[in-house]
Amino acid sequence: MLTLASEQSVSSIPTRSIDLIVAHTSLPPAIPLPPGWLDVVEMNPDARISLPLLNGMDDDCISIAKDDRSVFHAEIHTLGDWMVRLSLRATPLPTVQEQRHFRAHFFELPVIPFYLQTGGIGFINPQKITRITVFPANQDLVEASLPAGLLRCVRR
Repeated sequence: MLTLASEQSVSSIPTRSIDLIVAHTSLPPAIPLPPGWLDVVEMNPDARISLPLLNGMDDDCISIAKDDRSVFHAEIHTLGDWMVRLSLRATPLPTVQEQRHFRAHFFELPVIPFYLQTGGIGFINPQKITRITVFPANQDLVEASLPAGLLRCVRR
């Protein structure tokens, strides 16, 4: 249950109904990050994520060195049709098993915290996530997964 209060009223919201919370502040407070996470920041939602972008520089995104396994981008979609792009810096994971566990762990977290580009903090409810797409892909994980060409998204 999330409880919001002011001098005039108190509101309670069941957390099962919340996809995303965003709080704009001039000085964002320090947020506790999950183990292994070093930093997580919202990316420009208009930035296009593509392989050339990940291998080079772009003003809208953070540059990723080709061999830097500590930084990746995640595009997160929620049940309420929210989409958030995050740049996450984490402790490098040397084995495929650790990388799989790290990605699967997204859904086990109580909340996914992040800093806003414009100043502030955000939180994503993992129970409301419908899809996470991570860039760049680890080749060992790609070989053990279904081809992305099989993915279809039908919107009505």
